[in-house]
Amino acid sequence: MEASGDADALRARGPGSPGSALLSPDADTAGIVGAAGARHRGGMRHRMRHLLLAAALLPACTRTRSPAAPPPVRAGVEAVNGTTLAYELRGRPGDGRPAVVLVHGGGFDRRLWDAQAESFDDDFTVLRYDARGFGGSGRADADSFAHHEDLAALLARLGLTRVSVVGQSLGGRIAVDLALTHPGLVERLVLVGPGLSGWPWARADFGPWAADFSAALRAGDTTRAVDAWLASDYMRSAAARPELRDRLRRLARENARAWFEQTKERELAPPAVGRLRELRVPVLLVLGSTDERPIHRIVDSLAAAVPAARRLLFEGAGHAPNLEEPDRFNREVLAFLRGR
Repeated sequence: MEASGDADALRARGPGSPGSALLSPDADTAGIVGAAGARHRGGMRHRMRHLLLAAALLPACTRTRSPAAPPPVRAGVEAVNGTTLAYELRGRPGDGRPAVVLVHGGGFDRRLWDAQAESFDDDFTVLRYDARGFGGSGRADADSFAHHEDLAALLARLGLTRVSVVGQSLGGRIAVDLALTHPGLVERLVLVGPGLSGWPWARADFGPWAADFSAALRAGDTTRAVDAWLASDYMRSAAARPELRDRLRRLARENARAWFEQTKERELAPPAVGRLRELRVPVLLVLGSTDERPIHRIVDSLAAAVPAARRLLFEGAGHAPNLEEPDRFNREVLAFLRGR
């Protein structure tokens, strides 16, 4: 802008400029008045040029503004309740954004939520962690414990005082137990193919894979146990996808210790199965149509008993629709978490 002003000043000293009129030997009063008028008009043109240039630059500045910085990501291990829990936290507790906790199911660890963590952290502080006995967390066979109390202690250590919980399978059971025992902590629940404490599981409810799985556990055969798990109605549809097959096998192998350890978990007493009407928060029930029959019955029970529950069905998906249809899952769950 300063260069433009210098050019105007140089042009003002040329023939016919106000300066040349005032310096002319034959200049009269009319000439002086005319020169003053020209000087006024030249100043106006100069100011208009600056205004137009500023107006032209403003949209360009708006378009090139850098996007908001991504939230900080912190991975760590916290000592809680006599064990250690590995976690990843995206964002800063207390920064004014609502918080979401992602809780994985059996056979997985926090990597189950890879497709959700980055998508959710635009609007939420996001915590995902490895439950006791899984991933990088401590063993489940050392001391008596309760998963939901581990989670409550981790939230306290990280300064998260109010959260929505997204739980898959075992993670759904943990989420429900947390909401029942610490109702002030939980704002919303998303239960994905959930388990339920106190549910009367029966071998007859499952297909032939369950016998193969049990035999593999008795023999200490990890490979056979993983094969049986991936052949179940829980995982068959996801394992059939080429882009997921190797990932699922790796996750299951790396978390198979949870199947072999003699867990010392204490079940919630009284269990959630008889207390579902105590859940007073909004609940989204996410179900894959090909999931195991007991999971369908658990979702039916929750839908009938919980006043603020609604269903979301993924046709053709199994036990982990967040893996099989991540785009739709993220869109629907984020809308629910935002209160829509």
